Order: sequence, then structure tokens, then C-alpha cells
Amino acid sequence: MHVTAHPLGLRDFTWTWMSDLLISPKALALFERHHVTGFEVRRVVAEYPSPAKIKPPELYEVVVTGWGGLPAREAGLTAIESCPTCGYKKFSIAEPSRLIDPTAWDGSDIFVVWPLPRHPFVTDRLAGIIRKEKLSGAKLVPAQEIPTERGTTLNPGSLLQWMPEERASQLRQQFGIY
Repeated sequence: MHVTAHPLGLRDFTWTWMSDLLISPKALALFERHHVTGFEVRRVVAEYPSPAKIKPPELYEVVVTGWGGLPAREAGLTAIESCPTCGYKKFSIAEPSRLIDPTAWDGSDIFVVWPLPRHPFVTDRLAGIIRKEKLSGAKLVPAQEIPTERGTTLNPGSLLQWMPEERASQLRQQFGIY
């Protein structure tokens, strides 16, 4: 990934306009020290706009590999459009405050609930680390307060867009999600 960012816009957690999560070396070091699970990182090539005279910091893209499964039955996930040829699916969620099904969660500290790959969830343990260490740029919202309207539609794309090929393949085989 290659990003251009204003020096004042970078935090320990920085979100791109495409909802990619970038983290600072400080955040990565804390994740490693606390053995945070459910993610991989990729080095990011960062630059500042042309008038900046300082060197951009190191940044890392967070690729979430932790799995929270499909939403709980109470969330009312419904496929409202699909194409069997290309795998396209569009979903509706009746009750977004009921997304997490604890029995589907793999135990990772950072994870996604499908079909919401742009909204990583974190455990209370990881939220506590983020708060204690005063990492900047994170907005921690309880799962039941996620700002998603009832009936919101989602088009998550393919697992391969969001996860490494090996992890996407495992989940595809296990859950039949493309």
C-alpha cells in the first residue's frame, strides 16, 4: 500500500478513506508486547504532500485475520441480492445491536463479523490496552452501540479483498463464504 497523508493527520491508528487501518510502530510494538492475536501487518509506503520537509513515519497496514463468524441469529442477517456466477452478495441487517455470536468467535483479540469486514471488533482486553497506553486515533464503541441503522445494506465483496489468501481459503471452505 502507498499512502499520501498530511503530517498532522497521522495517529497511532489512522484510517484511510477506503477504511484500511494503518498503525504506528508504537501501536505495533504494543500489540507484539501484549501478544495481540487476529491480525497480520504489511509495511506501508508513506509520503507527505510536496511542501512537507520532514520524513514520513513508518506505518503498517493491519490485515484482520480474526474471525467472529456470521452475525448472531438475533441480528436478522438476510441476503437480499446475490449472483451465483460471480459470488456477489448484498445483505441487510435487521438488528445491528445484536451482531456478535460468541459461539462463532475464534477467540482472537481483533476480528471481523461477516459481512462487516470494514468494522474490526476488539476484545475488552485489547480495548483496555489501547486505553491504558493512550493510543491515538481509535474510537472504541461497544458492539451493541455500533452506529449502523436497522435495515442497512452491506456489500462486503470477497474474503480475499480483506484477508490473506490462506486465511480466506480456510474460512471459505469452513463457512462457504466467498
